[in-house]
Parts: sequence; C-alpha cells; structure tokens
Amino acid sequence: MTASGGPRPRHPFSAVVVFGGGAITLAVLGWSIFALAQPQQDGFPNLSAEADPLPTGPPANATLFDSVASVTDADMHDGVWFLLDKRLSRVHRISEGNEPWSAFAGPGDGPGELRRARALVVHGDTVVVATSRRLQLYRPEGTYIGRREVEPPSICRHTGLGDSAAGLSDIASTSKGLLLLFTCTTGQARGGVFLEASEASYRPVVQDPGDPDDDLLDIWRDMSVLAAHPSGLVFGHPEDECIGLFGLGGGRLRSFCHAWLERAPVSRAMIEQASVEAVGIRTQIRIPEQYPPFDRVFVSDDALFYRTLTPTVRPGSTEVEVTYRLAKHDGVDWTSPAVPAAAELFVSDGAVLAAWDDMHGTLIAFYSLDGRET
Repeated sequence: MTASGGPRPRHPFSAVVVFGGGAITLAVLGWSIFALAQPQQDGFPNLSAEADPLPTGPPANATLFDSVASVTDADMHDGVWFLLDKRLSRVHRISEGNEPWSAFAGPGDGPGELRRARALVVHGDTVVVATSRRLQLYRPEGTYIGRREVEPPSICRHTGLGDSAAGLSDIASTSKGLLLLFTCTTGQARGGVFLEASEASYRPVVQDPGDPDDDLLDIWRDMSVLAAHPSGLVFGHPEDECIGLFGLGGGRLRSFCHAWLERAPVSRAMIEQASVEAVGIRTQIRIPEQYPPFDRVFVSDDALFYRTLTPTVRPGSTEVEVTYRLAKHDGVDWTSPAVPAAAELFVSDGAVLAAWDDMHGTLIAFYSLDGRET
C-alpha cells in the first residue's frame, strides 16, 4: 500500500534551543554537533550469550507510505493506528489490514489545523493532538470537534531570570481525564503531570522538582516520560536511577529502576565543541557525557516497555542518526521483544508500530509484543 505524495530527503533528528540571545544546536534525539563512541550493547539491557540475535531493519513486506513524512507519535483505537506527522502537521489513519489509508488536519492556525504538534492520544472516542499550549480534538474519522487552550503552570522557576514558561510535551488518557505533562527547558524544576478534570481545570498530580540547588541549563531537562497505567501513571526522568508508578492522587506506589540499560557515551572532542558553541548564552549549560538510556515508556498489561536509544554517527560526518529498540520490564525481569530496530517505535493496545525513513516516504510494519509481524 502506498499513499500519494512526492519523495522527501532523509535528514537527522535535531533541535535548536535558543536561550538568552544565544543559540546552541542541540539534538535531544541525535545531536548534529556531537559525535559518539559506539555503545557496547547497542543501548540494550544485558542479555545472555545464548539469546537469539535481534532483527534489524525493515522487513521485506513493510508498507511504504509515500505521503507520511514523519511519525512523531502514535496511538491505536479499534484496530486503527493514528500517527502524528509533525513535519506535515497531519494525522494519518493506518490500519494493520488492507483498509485504505487516510489523513486529516494540516498546517496552519485555523480550525482543525496544527502548528508544531508534539503529542497524540486517543481519549475515549476523541483523537487529541497537543501543541505546547493547545489541545486539538477530532473524531476518529477525522471530523474536527474543537480546540482547548492550555495555560501552562508556573513551575519553571529560574533564579536568574524569574519564571520561565513550561511547555506541554506529552498527554495520556485515563478514565478520570487527560494527563498533561508539562516540562521545563530552564529552571530548577523539570516539570510535572496535571490531570485535566474538566475544560481549563487542572490539578497537579506529581511534580519533579529536580535539584533545588541546581540552576544550570540541562539539555536533557525536558525529556521526562509519561505513560498511563492501570493503577495511575508512570512518570520520571531517564537521567534518574528509577522512574515511579503514581496513583492519580499523587502518591508513589512503587519504583521501576533501569540500571540494566546501557548508555552511549558522547565523545570528549564534541563535548568541547559544544562548550565553545555555548559561549554567549546567559547561563551555564551542563553538557552530558552520555546519552539518556531511553526516551519513551509505554505500558501494556502492567509491563513497561522502554524505548531505548542507539545513536550512531554517519560515516564521514558528525550527523547523528538514532534508532530505537524495546526493552520490557515486567516488574521483576528485563527482556527484549524481538522487534527490529527502527527509526520510530510505538506500543499501544498490545501492538507495536515500527517505522523507517525512506527517501520516498516512510516504511511501516506492525508487530505483536512477542515480535511476530501482524
């Protein structure tokens, strides 16, 4: 199956953070200014020598969708995947079967249009797409319902600059309402999760204060993870030793620690280059020595699925490409589902969507959690 549209070039993941009149090119998911040493275990939990090798690359029967430019987020509803395409500001509807592909939304600021969309979730029978300060609502067939403005809470205090605005970076669906994850790019707090009990009415559930004595700009700061859980929500930061399971009332129910996950080191030469690039920014920047061990967490049947990173440098350049694998934590043991490494991986309703960049679009394949193609 293909969808109409022209070819597009491949390019690395990158982000530009502008702060205090200066700019530094950072790539939270692959830095164009950082070269890496190769990780020893491909960013994976340690496996026994007898373990079967994990598959890599797209399968031969992966479907090319030539009108899908990117897969920024994805969620499944009634057997249909909804894919957020940030580059095209669209939402794609893709079935695991042979049903026709379709899409809705588009770039702009008008009704039903998107600009810099960040996250997607299906909440009941509503597809919700989040930007940093707005929720756009659609019916599953693509009909536009309306939008809600979101006022970020004042949680990003920076001693040198006063309050810095939090940004809405992720959303999750619960029976009690939407969970909204606000993160801070500067300040002494990393962010927090709020429950939207009703329109424009939020109550705090859990917050990550970070280090109250640390006022540095940390480029991993806004990488907090959020996932709905049958007992509440999973929330935390990859840089910490553990993330937590919290009830919707805010109490911590248990911790999930991830010391088994390998971390790819950043080369010293490129750390020094980043420090030079940071001159002119009106605050100190913490340059990490390692990549985070994961950047997303999904929940299925009480098990946690960590999306682990494997950054590699393109030969002959300093551009970094990131691929992902899944690491399963059932509360006791770590295992590795036999899903191939991909440019994007998402888990929903016991299924996995894997996507790979292609010069003519995006290749997509579907898997069960045990690695079987579906």
